[in-house]
Amino acid sequence: MKVFATHVNEDAKFVDRLQSDLVDRGVQVWRADRQVAPGESFVGRIKSAIESAEIIVVVVSRAALRSQWFRSELALAVAEKERRHEKRIIPILVEASADIPFFIRDLHYLDMSDEKSYKHGVDALTQAILSPRPTEQDALEREKAKLDFVSAGKQVLELEKLSASNMLFMGMAKILVRFLVFNAVLMGLLGGAALISYLTSEVPRGLARLVLSVSAILLAALMAYVYLQLRRFTPTRPRERENVK
Repeated sequence: MKVFATHVNEDAKFVDRLQSDLVDRGVQVWRADRQVAPGESFVGRIKSAIESAEIIVVVVSRAALRSQWFRSELALAVAEKERRHEKRIIPILVEASADIPFFIRDLHYLDMSDEKSYKHGVDALTQAILSPRPTEQDALEREKAKLDFVSAGKQVLELEKLSASNMLFMGMAKILVRFLVFNAVLMGLLGGAALISYLTSEVPRGLARLVLSVSAILLAALMAYVYLQLRRFTPTRPRERENVK
């Protein structure tokens, strides 16, 4: 089982201890700071080691996250995993305050940031390294399951947005209905008063006609406004994806 360890010089002491414990358990670890001979190309040897490794151990610390070299090794490892799905990447957190890099955040990592977790982590890491090697089919099925999980999460978010939109629509509809009823009553009162005045001739008929006309216009404008607002806040379902054959 070929194991490659990517780390920065600041974590060399931790990696020395980890390598010693793994060797005692029958696991050999390839390290650039130990295996690259004088005069050899670091880039060439590291690239070759990552490509041939079956497991890549990523030692994550705050110093590592600041290192451009570490990020380059990690990017190469992730690219190789995409090319060969059976290749495994195992992140190891050596500082509790450090964050797992974004591109491997979905992977189960080992927390070895203190002495208690370190002992458990070495056993778990050894078991993971010596466990049966996954086949290409197993790796593809895991990738498919991950994509299905992400797709399901997106669907849940879309449904939540639709539910929120429905609630907003219902709230706006209630407000608009109340507004419509209030204004309809008000327009009815004004129109009724104008009609009575028109019939009884208590006010000039021209003024009564004007009040009736204004009331009718305001009522029509109110109805148009309510209609436009209801159309604006009517929720729409997200389009279903077309099946690509």
